Amino acid sequence: MKLGIHTGMAQASVMDDRSIAYSGYLALAHTQGVMSGAHGGQVLLSSVSAGLVHDNLPQGVSLRDLGEHRLKGEINPEQLWQIVAGDLQAEFPALKTLRVLPNNLPVQVNRFVGRENEIKETNALLEKTHLLTLIGPGGTGKTRLAIQLAGEVLASYANGAWLVELASLADPALVLHTVAEALGLRQNPGADLYKQLADFLCAKTLLLILDNCEHLIESCAQLADELLHHCANLKILASSREALGIAGETVYRVPPLGLPKSNQPNIETLSRSEAVQLFVERAAAVKPGFGLSKHNAAAIAQICRRLDGIPLALELAAARVVLLTPEQIATRLDDRFRLLTGGSRTALPRQQTLRSLIDWSYDLLSDRECILFCQLSVFVGGWSLEAAEAVCTDPDTLEILTQLVLKSLVVAEELEDSSATRFRMLETIRQYARDKLLERGLVEQVRDRHLDYYLRFAETGEFNAFSPSAPEWLNQCELEQDNFRAALQWGLESNIEAALRLSGSLPQFWVGRGFTEGRRWLQAALDRAMTLTEPTGEAARKMMSAQAKAWLGLGQISYGDGNYPSGLEASQQALALYTQLGDQFGLERALCQLGNMLAFQGDLDAAEMKLNEAVQLCREHDNKLFLCYATGVLSNYVYLPRGDINRATELAKESVFLAREIGAAWGEAQGELVLANIAALLGQWDEAHTYILAVITVSEQLHDPALLNLAYTQLGDIELRRDNLLEAEQHCRRAIQSWQKLEQDAFIAHELENFAYLARIQEKPERAARLLSAAEAVQERIGTTAVGVVRLQDEYERTIDWLHSRLNGNTFASLWSEGCDMATDQAIAYALEQ
Repeated sequence: MKLGIHTGMAQASVMDDRSIAYSGYLALAHTQGVMSGAHGGQVLLSSVSAGLVHDNLPQGVSLRDLGEHRLKGEINPEQLWQIVAGDLQAEFPALKTLRVLPNNLPVQVNRFVGRENEIKETNALLEKTHLLTLIGPGGTGKTRLAIQLAGEVLASYANGAWLVELASLADPALVLHTVAEALGLRQNPGADLYKQLADFLCAKTLLLILDNCEHLIESCAQLADELLHHCANLKILASSREALGIAGETVYRVPPLGLPKSNQPNIETLSRSEAVQLFVERAAAVKPGFGLSKHNAAAIAQICRRLDGIPLALELAAARVVLLTPEQIATRLDDRFRLLTGGSRTALPRQQTLRSLIDWSYDLLSDRECILFCQLSVFVGGWSLEAAEAVCTDPDTLEILTQLVLKSLVVAEELEDSSATRFRMLETIRQYARDKLLERGLVEQVRDRHLDYYLRFAETGEFNAFSPSAPEWLNQCELEQDNFRAALQWGLESNIEAALRLSGSLPQFWVGRGFTEGRRWLQAALDRAMTLTEPTGEAARKMMSAQAKAWLGLGQISYGDGNYPSGLEASQQALALYTQLGDQFGLERALCQLGNMLAFQGDLDAAEMKLNEAVQLCREHDNKLFLCYATGVLSNYVYLPRGDINRATELAKESVFLAREIGAAWGEAQGELVLANIAALLGQWDEAHTYILAVITVSEQLHDPALLNLAYTQLGDIELRRDNLLEAEQHCRRAIQSWQKLEQDAFIAHELENFAYLARIQEKPERAARLLSAAEAVQERIGTTAVGVVRLQDEYERTIDWLHSRLNGNTFASLWSEGCDMATDQAIAYALEQ
């Protein structure tokens, strides 16, 4: 038995005989949340109750502070306390709250009302099935019920509950990628993402929530079917307007909220109605002091019945109490229903009921508000004020947008990591607005402006990735990802030049968030361009320039995920087009990237030629950004691997000087890494440490995990050279795990070599042989070694000689074969073994 104790206020209602009736459903719901976090035999108190009894506890009884926890369905965290007494069990596992169980369930901004029967029924169904689909029309609260149910059953899933939001997704091909992204799974270079996802889930006990599947029904059904056949302990909770229609699916139709039982219920009966509770609570949120009384009871009951207890409809209606009384709202709803149906209201389809409510809200708008409302539907996943002002045509966009927010047709929210307000529409309302935009014949004009805005946004900021403002720009791109997708899709349909330029401006964003999607957009734009009639004159030059930019972007994406041959080919295509155009800036950029690619593939002579050509052009045209880039690459990837310390030092210092001059913090850090490496090669340990600490500071400011990890990689190398084995191993362990997350196999191979050297020092020849051969196998698979760090060649040769002195030929060959046969993840796990 477990107990939860909470003290809360009761809600008062004025009865017909003027007496006061009290109900405590809010306090009771909170008490249930406190209790749900406890284990059998455990007694928990809320902070309110603990404060009331703290100074009056019996002898031998005390309270233990268990910290703040998120309770199911609650907005704010709650401080929980445990009663400790001689006859009670004192020690328990961690509380079963959302804080300590793995999940990405969103914090709810308002209280979950009612649905006790639905929670109980769906909980029982979920225990018996591996796929439970919640179906019903828009606005019935399917998403909210799914999240609440997930919170209720979270303790049953060792690997947590994970929500995948699909409402803003338009492309079925992105369903798999979106699921993997929600689970924190990054695609391995060249790997089948579905197989990787299935392998990731097959050994896990996990609840996967696919929310809003209806517009992607076939892709969701196929993915769910395949995953459930592969993963024995996986359960899927889906929400949709229709069933997925696959074997083994259990379908649960989400009913409306409970309505008043009679046509003339008293206040006490009304207060127990879920629909009435929701309406009153949401109305009180926009109009403090609002409550259920004998004066408004009949009107509120009528509103709830007319809206069939649909949560979204009730919330929109409740927002109107700012301007209208419940009686006025009920009257308007009654008129609107009669106009739209002309018949019996008892047989209304719920979707029609919801549309009737939105029609009513729409008809209350002025003409300018209607136009802006329709135009805003072009945004997917939200928008900024600047975007609205650019895409919409009204000069008073801010003022009209404010009215739409006040009328609950647009949601305004302050994001945690942003200083600016962001806006969005509920998806059902956005779809309604989109239909109205189509009726007005404005779709093409508005989507053109939407595409133009996000093209300018991307092109203006694409070089911010090299500046101190990189974190802010990348965060902004993250917020606009769905809008980029919508703009790119429209560009593929109507303006291929814009699609090429937009996709070519986003690789720096995609490199950290999904190579597959970036490559797909870039390749689609390039393929589409090839099917069009070749333009002439200035239009031909613009198209060629856009294609060159897309090829350059495709090269960068390929470089990022380790597909160096593809990256090399794409970069060569870009260079050829920029040469044909005589575009000096593009030419300098393409030469730098191509030189980088050649260096990564070990062709140092060709890399040196291209990069020196870039250096010459950049000096001629005073292009300090790419001069910084070219000198840094030459220093780090060409001269340092050759052992030309003097030339590497000279160019690294020039790169750092240029980076500081133009404020390119990333370039400065890259140059300092080279100087740290050079100092270490010369035995100048203190100087090397100073450089690396500076790089770590810049990396943290830029939120650049790759640059930060490169610094720790070199720090590990330095400590290994200095025979500081404990520190070296700590840095190697950190680095290899981070490189694994970043999918950078070249640097994983470098760390495997370092672990082999440590094994030699620890007199473990079998371990050293396996690790060294595993490192070489990784390098062979990707066709390159780690550049940007100097291979400890003397350590490598010393280890090989030492192995031959400790192992006979057959044993060495056998161990070497074992290491070569290890997959990359297996080799990492072996390296991390104590």
